[in-house]
Amino acid sequence: MNITSYTKHGHKPCYVLQWPNSRILLDTPIDYTPFFSFMPHVYQSPRFKNAHIVKKFGIPYIKELSHRVYIDGPPEIFHVSAEMLKMDRIDAILVSNYENFIGLPFYTENTGFSGKIYATEIAFQYGKLLMEEMLEFMERIEARPDDATWKKEEICQKFPNAPSMNPMTWASFYKAADMHRCLTKVITLSFNQTIELFRVKVTPIVSGHTYGSANWIFETENEKIGYLTASNPISTDVKPMEIGPLRSDIDYLIINSMSRLIDTSTQTMGVSLTRTVTDYLKNHGSVILPICPVGPIFEMIEAISDIISSTTGISPDTPIYLISPVAKSAIAMASISAEWMSESRQKAVYLPEEPYYHSQFIKSGRLRIYESLYGNFSKEFKTPCVILASHPSLRVGDAAHMIEVLGSDPKNAVIITGPFSNFSILGKLEKKWILAYL
Repeated sequence: MNITSYTKHGHKPCYVLQWPNSRILLDTPIDYTPFFSFMPHVYQSPRFKNAHIVKKFGIPYIKELSHRVYIDGPPEIFHVSAEMLKMDRIDAILVSNYENFIGLPFYTENTGFSGKIYATEIAFQYGKLLMEEMLEFMERIEARPDDATWKKEEICQKFPNAPSMNPMTWASFYKAADMHRCLTKVITLSFNQTIELFRVKVTPIVSGHTYGSANWIFETENEKIGYLTASNPISTDVKPMEIGPLRSDIDYLIINSMSRLIDTSTQTMGVSLTRTVTDYLKNHGSVILPICPVGPIFEMIEAISDIISSTTGISPDTPIYLISPVAKSAIAMASISAEWMSESRQKAVYLPEEPYYHSQFIKSGRLRIYESLYGNFSKEFKTPCVILASHPSLRVGDAAHMIEVLGSDPKNAVIITGPFSNFSILGKLEKKWILAYL
């Protein structure tokens, strides 16, 4: 068996495992770093709308904002080259979590790939929602540069914030038709369900990272291999990580996505986040959390609600706004995904109670869900409040727009909960960095 790593960043794994009769691709990451070379796309903002064209380049879509230069157009991503991976020779793809799932069409469509994709059911469902959300955000963008002249080295490397990688290797986001073709290739698995792929037995086991996230065990007649990717042995909302299978008779263990948080823990970060939210709400300010609508957000809603209910000085009528075109589907799915949850949340399902209190929050008016900032939101919006909205990059979606709306008041704050966002566009709004991966 041969292992080839195509991993550019340790937390975005991509490997090819090769046996005499098969080649299996492990994970399909995308890198959003190129997003930061593009203008944020918001509904109405004089600051962005009136950004000056950089005359020295003579290209109308190169604009200046806060002494930096950005491209006014749909942001692009980086992914591992299909030619480098030889996708036409890949027999199967294994996807470990919904974060990697969103990149699948870049690897499976128009690449010669003709095999099958394997992921757990909930990773598939949540990954599909994230795909749909991003496609919706991309459709909202009106600016469409008709060429890529700016990517020439003699131009882009003169930007004060020059790209850290070659823009010629970046790709536009895929289309809805690509997504739908890709999804027809997916076969869903349960944890500890063993399948045989070309004489290799493959088993997904619980990683504890997030809903449906998996590590993998590969077994042939001659060897047993473990694949350890993003994992959490002390998760509180999803099934705890299965460590035993990774220790039992393993000949080789492939390890990636090791924590970069040496001096802290998820518990410490959670305490820091709740303390910061509490402080700003007590001061009658509003808080924006740019975050994806699946995963950690489910616990975060409960934690914020507890703050509002239990803290003297915070109005019990303070609303929590959840804004995403897929928010309703994500919340509904969280309530019925019992088999992927921790034991304590599973018990709530069978009492019967709901594993999360989201529906109670919705009925009481505390949690208010909107597909976008159009329509009812603009009529019902009030402050102080807490806003949970996509996208964490602050380049597409509704979070960037709300930062423009609330940014003039120093009582408000944006809390960055991951390494995704770029502070350069935040203007006067108070910034609070609450580390990564809550």
